[in-house]
Amino acid sequence: MKKNTISILLLITLVSTQLLAKNTKTAEFKTFKFSIEKPDDWFDITVENYAEQLNQIKTLDEDFNELIKKHAKIPFFAITKYKEPHDDLNPSLKINIKPAGNLDLSKPELIVKALLSFMETKFSNFKIIEEPKLIKINGQQAGYARFSYTLKVDDDVSFDTSSALWILPHNGQFFLIGAGYRSDEKNGKFEEIKKIVNSIILY
Repeated sequence: MKKNTISILLLITLVSTQLLAKNTKTAEFKTFKFSIEKPDDWFDITVENYAEQLNQIKTLDEDFNELIKKHAKIPFFAITKYKEPHDDLNPSLKINIKPAGNLDLSKPELIVKALLSFMETKFSNFKIIEEPKLIKINGQQAGYARFSYTLKVDDDVSFDTSSALWILPHNGQFFLIGAGYRSDEKNGKFEEIKKIVNSIILY
């Protein structure tokens, strides 16, 4: 059930202040001791947009689809490149925080690997682009991987989708960072999302 819960967070996978910066705003979440640079031309995901996105998710597992709708937690930070509603796959970045529980946060790349093994059974055409590995975000260790799959949103519409996942440990908890975008990158580059993630500062 723990793996289900984390995977649900991945798929969707508090108090903030906005401080002006060049072409970005610094979103600072003091409760979590976390800040990130949000580009001025990206948009916050509203509660309504978020609920609609959940309803559109269709994996290969119908029971898991229902679990997503029932247990998904609204991310404390969620942005898209284009304003919703958007007729194409909208490049997005979502961040949740979760207690470590029994997970070994000293090896976040292994948490990523376990999550990918689980996700592989839920989506068609699942492929690893970058194998799970240990990286650093502003000096902080994190697990990371990138993968692709077919995202079905209804019976007639699907997208060749790529996603990236980061597990960033901090103070006995971890940030679950998930990004999604078109695999052909026609309406948004992964490097743009990666730059936002690399702006994260923990304190």
